[in-house]
Parts: sequence; C-alpha cells; structure tokens
Amino acid sequence: MTLKSDIDQLAADAVLMHQVVHGDASTTVTTAGGPVRSVAKLIADKDAEINVAASGILAQATSQANTSAAQAAIATAKAALTAVDVVLTHADVVTTANQAAIATAKAALTSADVTSTHADAITTGTNAITVATQTTLAITKAAEAAASSTSALAGAGAASWVSGSYNIGAVVWSPINLLTYRAKTTGAKAVDPANDPTNWTPIIPLVTNYSVAMNDIGVAGAAGFGVGICPQPPFGMYPLSNAIFNPYSDDYGNYQYSDGSVMVWIPAFFYKFGTGANGLAINVVDVKPFSFYANVAAANTAGYALHRAFYDGGNIQSGVFVDKYKCSNNNGTASSIRGGNPLSTAASNNPIGSLTGAPANAYYGVIAAAKTRGANFFPGSLFVNKALALLALAHAQASTSTTWCAWYHATNNFPKGCNNNALGDANDAAILYVSAGHATYPTAPKTGSANQFAKTTHNGQNCGIADLNGVIYEICIGLTAQVPTSTGAGYTSAATGFAIGTTSIPLITGTGTVAAGDMIMFAGDTNQYAVTTGIAAPGTIVIAAPGLKAAIPAAATAVSIVPASYYLPKTSVAMKSLTAGNTLSTDAWGSPALSNNFDNLGTTYGALWATGANRATPIGSASQVFDAATSGNAWAATGAGLPLAAGVGGTNAFGNDYLYDYRPNDMCPLAAFAWNDGTTAGVWALSLSYVRGNSGAGGGFRAALYL
Repeated sequence: MTLKSDIDQLAADAVLMHQVVHGDASTTVTTAGGPVRSVAKLIADKDAEINVAASGILAQATSQANTSAAQAAIATAKAALTAVDVVLTHADVVTTANQAAIATAKAALTSADVTSTHADAITTGTNAITVATQTTLAITKAAEAAASSTSALAGAGAASWVSGSYNIGAVVWSPINLLTYRAKTTGAKAVDPANDPTNWTPIIPLVTNYSVAMNDIGVAGAAGFGVGICPQPPFGMYPLSNAIFNPYSDDYGNYQYSDGSVMVWIPAFFYKFGTGANGLAINVVDVKPFSFYANVAAANTAGYALHRAFYDGGNIQSGVFVDKYKCSNNNGTASSIRGGNPLSTAASNNPIGSLTGAPANAYYGVIAAAKTRGANFFPGSLFVNKALALLALAHAQASTSTTWCAWYHATNNFPKGCNNNALGDANDAAILYVSAGHATYPTAPKTGSANQFAKTTHNGQNCGIADLNGVIYEICIGLTAQVPTSTGAGYTSAATGFAIGTTSIPLITGTGTVAAGDMIMFAGDTNQYAVTTGIAAPGTIVIAAPGLKAAIPAAATAVSIVPASYYLPKTSVAMKSLTAGNTLSTDAWGSPALSNNFDNLGTTYGALWATGANRATPIGSASQVFDAATSGNAWAATGAGLPLAAGVGGTNAFGNDYLYDYRPNDMCPLAAFAWNDGTTAGVWALSLSYVRGNSGAGGGFRAALYL
C-alpha cells in the first residue's frame, strides 16, 4: 500500500470515529467489526443501568441481601464498561493516529518526508494510547462515583439516633459524630452507634479510586501516608481533589473550608512505641489505621494505643482536621492560606487583635482568634501537634529515599522549615522561604512559602501539613501547670463531717495561708479541690463547684496544699469548649478547671522537672524516649510529646529539638518554635516557659476541628 492509500483509509476511518465520538445518546455506528455505540450513548446506557441498580437498593434498603445484589449489579455494569472500553480505546488510538497522519501528510508528501512522517506516527500512536488510557480511566471513575453515590443514598433521610429498639438494617445518624450507621442486630440499643460497634456499622461511601480506603492513615514510607479521606466532612468543607482521592496527588486528604482555609484530614490511628521488649526495637514506631482493630481494647491487647489526639468530648474521634498552614489574617478571619503572613500575639507583628472581635493580643487570645472561623474551631492542641510529630517519625523510619519523603536524609531525617534567621533551614541549605516583608522582622517568612515545599511538611509530600518546624511558635492548648502560693500547714477540717457537694468547710487548726486559686486535698480523698475563698488563719474556706466529691467523716481530717504540678485535660474535655480564662471550670487554665477537667501528672513526670530545677535539653536518646503505655497518664503524656526521664540528651532521629522546662503557673505550651531558633526548632520542640498572659511577635497558632 502507498502512503496516499493509507491516508485515504485513515480519512475514511476518521469519519466513522467522528460519529462515535460526537454522536448523540441514540447513535450507533456500523463498522467492519460490527456496531459500535457512540460515547454519549455508552454513557447514557450505563447511567440507566446504574440508576436501575440504585433504585433497587433504595427500594430494599433494609435488606442486606439486596444490598449485596445491588453491588453485584454495579460490578456487572463495570464489567460491561470495561468490555466496551476496549473497543473505545482501540478506536481512540486509531482516531488520534489518523488525525496525526493526516496532519503530517498535509504538511508534506514529498519522498524526503516519508521517514520523518513514519517516526512521527509512532510517537503520536504512543501518545494516543496514553490519551485512550486516560479516557478509559475517566469512564471507570464515573462508574465508581456512581457506586459511591449509591452507597451514600442508603443513608439519605436517616433519623437521629435515640435510645430504643431497632430492627436489623435500620439506618440512623449519630448525634456524637454525625456519621450514618446501619443496625447489625434487632433489639434494644441504648448506646450511641458511634460507641457501639457490636450493634451498628457505619455506612461509608465506596471509594475505590487507587484502592484507597476511607479514613485510612496509610502506610508509612508510602505515598499519601499521614493524611486521608474524611468520612463525612462538615458543612462548608469540600475536598480539593473534587472527590477523586488519589494518594499520589498534591491535594490528597486536603479540604477547603468556606473561608478559604486549607485543612488536612488526619485519620485516627493506632501506634506502638518500641521498647525493645514489645516486638519493636527501642524508639521504633509502628502505625496502623483505625480500622485495623475491631476496637480499642483489641488494639491495647496487641500493645497498640489509639493516639490521645483522637479522644475529645468523651468520645473517640474518627480523625481531626488540621490547618495546612499557620493562621494569617483573611479579612478578619484567622485562616489557613498559603503565602499568608502569620498572625502573632503582639501588636507589633500581624496581631490577632486585628481580627474580627479583637481577640486579646496574648497567648490565651488564640482561643477567640480560632473561633473567628467558626464556633467549633480551636487552636490546635498539644495532642494534635505531637500526633503529627509521631507520624513524621514513623515516616522517617519507614522511608529509604526521597521518593515519598522529600526531607529524607541519612542524618537529618525529619521535616525541615524556616528556623535559621535567614529565611532558611539550619539543617538544609537548599531551603528558602519568602519574607513576610515586616520591617522589624525581615527574616520572618510567609507560611507555606518554601521553595521546596514538600520538605517542610509532616509527611514529606505536598499533601502534608506545612511549617511544623520553625516559621512561628505554635501556641498549643492542653498541658499546663499550677504553682501554689499558699504557706499553710497543719490544717484540719472541723470534726462535724461534710457531705458530698459541700463547698464551705471550716478549718480549725493550722497556720499560714490557704490561698484562693490554689488546690487542696483532704486525707483519704484522692480528689483535688480548687479554693475560691481562702484563709490566713483558722476559718472557713470555700471550694469551687461542684464541691466535695467524697464525704469528709465526722473527725478532724488533714488538709494538704497540692504542690506545683503538671496537668493534662481529661478525655472528657471538648477542646472547642475550653475558654480562655483561669477562674471558670470551662477554662483552659486555673484551679477550678484543673480540679474538674484535668488529670494531675504530678510534681514531676518523666523528664519534666526531673532535676528539680528549670532546664533546657534536647529531646531524643538511645534509651526509650516515650512511654509505650496504652492507657492512663503515661499514655496521655506520650500523646503530648512528653519524654521519659532518660529520653532526653538529644539525637538526630528527634531532630535534637529542644525541651524548655520551667513549669510556671498557668503555663501555656509552645511548639515548632520560630524563624530564628535554629536547630532547637522542630516537630518535637516544646517550650514550657511561658504563661497564658504572655504575648510575643513570634507566637502564632494553627486551628483544628473535630467532626
């Protein structure tokens, strides 16, 4: 055959393919190989088949058997699509090759161009195969989206759960986490579905793109690790990936709130911290998705703990949204926007006081600042911050190259940032940030502005959370300390006895002061009580509501002043509900809150105050750095990134990030550190030197949100 006859044949084929590609929903084209439906007709036919399957599911939603049948129908539709896609792929290859050949022939038909044209045809044919493959993938994704929609429809119209009797297959939504559940059994159900996996199963839309599971933390060392797909985003929160959840994408696990803030979904996960005797080498971390174990008890039996960041308001949380960037001023709202100038708590540097409502330019003001975005937002807790640090550590240990961990390094194997006071990183000379342009602080950067962005995220990928090392201090609510001023000694209660709930208690012996704001204990009672009215000599003290939690017997009962101590919030505390003062039971500081809503870690805990004096020391050791406990104060302390007594001294694995331990009253933790802190900054960095009323040009925050 000649080149001209080839072109003629290709032109004829192109006419047929034009009808296939551009025909309407009723077009069928007759070809030498048989009838071929147009793309529009193919999609219309498959839509009809899928709709029929969906109708069947909706009509028989209470029947598990029919649900399975509907899924089978969808699978059949997928199979039909695949068969037709083979024809379409072949046709697309021919069409693209034809168009390329015709274009080439028009350009030149001389014998001298034949060789060049042949080579071009080969290249174009290869490109055509790529185009055809992408077309096939797009059609497959459409079918999968329809399947996901079908699953979602099963929960449409569900009622709020209330305690009562339910039949198997009944669908409700949980008032705790707003997720939808289906009853697995028939009978009385007095426990919210969110806390009753025995009787309820969550209805999760099918997400089969790239074999990614819903709400899965991923595999350490691999693409997409450390972020995931939110099972049910709140109103106003939309995926940047437009529902195509590709772990290889820069937007994987990334969402945008209505104010423009970019937040990243961190799915709940279990972890085991290596002790050398629990199946893992010392300081090795293993992370498993929340779905790996049937429940927390099963995970604990295996030596794994659910990270403390995923308990809030007395409930287990499926995950948490965390700001991708440090907060900046977005027309009065504290927003997470790339390239923003980070907010601070000082009037001299992008103050939070300029936000809507004029939050106080103090560390406690970040609580009000976070709520400029909405009532449910809160400044990221220390638990959330250190959950990200733990994920970074697990990713570092599992990675062997920079493929899925851009900051991977044989020595400095941790996220980089802006910390060298020259818009760069003290451990990586290749990093360069953009100045925020402040005359007084010219080396303070814009958030998210690094030239090698992935090196500055917790997972070493563009989908991760940025700037956890330096840029500006992150004020993290959670851990605090109470230091008494009382001098009292030898006090006892009156010998008349006092009932539970009593708030006024006479003290009949002793000397010195029992100061308002301090904490006391009564012999035989492990509870601690906040003093609201004190004494300087024997007299009546008043303790904060709800008063005594255990009765005092009708005998003189010794009273003791609680010494300086560290405190962490109980799992019953909802971070969004913490208030900014130090006199109310809802506050994040102060004895009324500590006595009711916080657990006392003691005068010293692990490395904290281990020397009995203020100190600064790098975190990390060849010895075990964090406790491997699965419950109790030791578990909570690990969740807050508090090292064991032997877990300090510094190692590269922990970035040689610093712990500053000063234990002031009303202590307010700072993490990440600032643009000028050098190698002391990092994901494990923790300053316990400042109090709620401090302010600073280097003190900012990022917000978080539970479902």
